[in-house]
Amino acid sequence: MSGGTVSERRTHAWSDTAIAELLDVVRCPVCAAGMVAEQRCPACGADFAGALGRDLWLASRNAADALRAR
Repeated sequence: MSGGTVSERRTHAWSDTAIAELLDVVRCPVCAAGMVAEQRCPACGADFAGALGRDLWLASRNAADALRAR
């Protein structure tokens, strides 16, 4: 049987899910309920404009890259 141990497969699935969440540019990363439009979440009011939004996106991309390298 190939594909690694159950634990390795579970870790891989968890990493894939986390990467998808980190790189999701539609769903709000604060409340996960709103759909971000115009750099703001209509559900919770989170504002992703300017430096804060840029920094959050860069941190999310770096975290996704780190999970891929893991």
